[in-house]
Amino acid sequence: MATTIARVQSADGHLELVLCPASVELRLSHKAAREFDREIARQKDATWLPLWKEIKAGLLSAAQFMGHQFADTLKSIPLEAVDEVTYTDGRVCVMTGDGNKIEGHIGIKVGAYQYDCDLGQPGLFAEADVQAFARRFAEVKPLYLQYLRQSNPPNHQQV
Repeated sequence: MATTIARVQSADGHLELVLCPASVELRLSHKAAREFDREIARQKDATWLPLWKEIKAGLLSAAQFMGHQFADTLKSIPLEAVDEVTYTDGRVCVMTGDGNKIEGHIGIKVGAYQYDCDLGQPGLFAEADVQAFARRFAEVKPLYLQYLRQSNPPNHQQV
């Protein structure tokens, strides 16, 4: 299990925004991911190939497919790319140079398991939780950048 520094769970209990040592991740909650895995286990028989295509299409519409447990991580954003985490107009924003990375639609359907969510809907995450998460991010990112600088010192050549 990956190290978690801070975590915010959505109001519906299905999604989590997670601060890890080197990334900010959007995940299905542990409970939702286990339900998803159980449904895959039920469906995994002669229909596996069509099911796999269905899973892959659903996850790609959510973000990117990653990890051994199929739906644990929907999106992983490198910590050095994140400029700030804010709560704007009732929505969580994980801002990078390319804009908010927590947006779009998640649509996953496998057998009896179904989860649909618009990441731009107001109130998906509680404001107080996101603000606490943002404060923790603001503490951790400078430490992470310092670690990167120490791990990868610039090359100096003597003339």
